[in-house]
Amino acid sequence: MAATTAATVIPADHSIWGRIAAGVATLLIAVARALDFGARWRWHLNMRARYAILLDRVDKVDLLPADVRADALGQIYDDLSKVRSLERGIPGSGTASTVQQTGS
Repeated sequence: MAATTAATVIPADHSIWGRIAAGVATLLIAVARALDFGARWRWHLNMRARYAILLDRVDKVDLLPADVRADALGQIYDDLSKVRSLERGIPGSGTASTVQQTGS
């Protein structure tokens, strides 16, 4: 953004600096798109939220009656394995990213 803005506001007397700023902006935009940072950022936020949900469910187990705790922990472990299987789907890493829902 800064390089694009600089290329726009630099006076015509300093056109070489405007061209350099435009070139830098073009390069940075191309790199960001090639590396797919936007999708990776969203993917990491999504994964962080999934793990937070699992941690909340682990905290809730202490509130459950003793006779259902084992079943609840088994369900959490099954959901953890589903979330862990999504780790291989980082966008831009060469594998397709698929979105799956975990139990809540």
